[in-house]
Formats: sequence, C-alpha cells, structure tokens
Amino acid sequence: MLLNIVIDFVMLTAMALVSISGFILEIVIPSRHAVKFQGATPWSSQLLGFGRHDWGNIHLWAGIVLVILLAIHILLHINMVSAFFKKKLYRPYFYFFSDEPEWVKMDLLPRLSVKDCAEVVDINGSDKGYMDLYLLAHCKHQITTKGTLGKFGALLADNPDKYVVLYNDETQQYWKILLQNPVFI
Repeated sequence: MLLNIVIDFVMLTAMALVSISGFILEIVIPSRHAVKFQGATPWSSQLLGFGRHDWGNIHLWAGIVLVILLAIHILLHINMVSAFFKKKLYRPYFYFFSDEPEWVKMDLLPRLSVKDCAEVVDINGSDKGYMDLYLLAHCKHQITTKGTLGKFGALLADNPDKYVVLYNDETQQYWKILLQNPVFI
C-alpha cells in the first residue's frame, strides 16, 4: 500500500515535470528553428537559471521515470485486474498480445494467477500488426495498456457487454466517450 502511494506520487510529480517542461520548451524558450522559421516569440533564453537544453534534459528524464514507474504500477495491479475479470466472467481465458512475447511468457505469466487460462499470441510478427488488431477486435473483453492498438481493437467490435479495462489517468479519459463499457483501474 505504501509502495503504491509512493509510486503514484512520484508518477504524478513526473507527469507534472513533463507537462511543465514541455510547456516551457514549446512556449517560453522555443527552439531557434521555431523562432526563425515558424514565427515563435521567445520570452526568454533561460528560466529559473536553466537553458533550453537543461529543460530538455528534465523533460527527457522525467518522461523516462514516468514510463518505468508506469510499468511497475501495471505489474503491481495486474492481479487486481485479472481478479476483476475472474469475478465478472465465467471461466475467462486471457490472450496476451505483446511486442515482447518471451518476456510475457517468462516473467509476467508466472506472477499472475491466470497461468492455467492464458496464452501469449506470438504468431504474428511486427510486420503483421493488422492481424493482432483483427484478433483483438474479436476478444470478448480487453485489458489495455496506455498504447492505442488494443483500444482501436476494442473500438472495432465494441458492444455494451464488452469490458475494456483502461489505466485510470487523465490521458485515458477520452476513451470513456468512445467505448461503451470502459472500466478504469
């Protein structure tokens, strides 16, 4: 519980840093290219003693920290998500679509309580993403990441009986409008 609170707080801080530094890089200290060719007006060459490259480093490292903590956050909550589906559904079967199928088989599945009712879909290479999209669209329910492939698959065959589990943050809220039965965890 305490670990989850710490991770969530650091993620919130990293999101704020990414947002603020992105605003500063775009509006307050725009690039020379934007000033010269796009008519941007620089407000300053520095802000709080940091130049454009310093703010770029803050933006980059806060984003990296955010992505790493997001992966940890998902791993910490994957049992809760699978428990939700086991409770709501009769004999669920889980199909995992990933760019890293070996990692899912070797690291993720052994940690979950779905080993006996799960399969990693690894028949399609990265050149056949459209097949993954087709298969995703025909799943009864979906647990998605922050990426869009699973969500677009859900949209292709959305219906009121289909649960689509999404990560609960402000970047995912617009899917609430598009999907008929989203579940935010």
